[in-house]
Amino acid sequence: QGFSFVLVPAMVSRAEFPYPGLPGVTSDARRQWEHRTWGLRKDEDWNTAVTNREIAQWSNGPQDRARAAARLGGMGARAGVESALTLGTTVLQDPDPAVRLAAAAALAEPGVCTDPGAMALSECALQDGEPAVREQAALSLGRLGEGVPFRLKALVTVLGGDVDWEVRVAAATALGQCGGSDRPAVEALRRAQRDGHPEVRGAAAAGLRRLGRLEGWGSDAIPGAYGFVR
Repeated sequence: QGFSFVLVPAMVSRAEFPYPGLPGVTSDARRQWEHRTWGLRKDEDWNTAVTNREIAQWSNGPQDRARAAARLGGMGARAGVESALTLGTTVLQDPDPAVRLAAAAALAEPGVCTDPGAMALSECALQDGEPAVREQAALSLGRLGEGVPFRLKALVTVLGGDVDWEVRVAAATALGQCGGSDRPAVEALRRAQRDGHPEVRGAAAAGLRRLGRLEGWGSDAIPGAYGFVR
């Protein structure tokens, strides 16, 4: 009673491409199964994105994983939402800092990042153990454009508390790009004009100028500013 059958062509390995209705089957596997089974038109961008997602997650070589992450970023929106999720979850948690840095940079490329990706970048800027990765994550947050309000809290926290001055510079630069009229962002930049490092003070002054909120050049804000203000 109630028997049902699924016809699978002999050329398809069920072990390799399980039936898409089975629990736990990823959408990548499902699409590959559909392409292999039913001969659907293969999309070059989709195939490229799938290949690079596989390499970015599973290659034994850190350089290969980093290059694959960079290629996904270079594809922009053509890489698809699943590429952003892959970059923001698996790749951004890679044990190799060079791979994490590549993922953080890729998520800043136009059309790549989604809200989950931006949240992952925020956590990375706050928590990653490698200063260069936190720096890149902060810079990437500044490039995401409008409509990502939760990133401001992360950038304000980084600017006020990161132990590495280069990461604080990145946070100040990012806030100058995306802070808008947000009061906590402006206040954080003004506090950063009293930072102990001249480059941070300069980046904060440049950020305030970019936002149209620079009220004056205090003597403590001038050192290091010339490299940032345009």
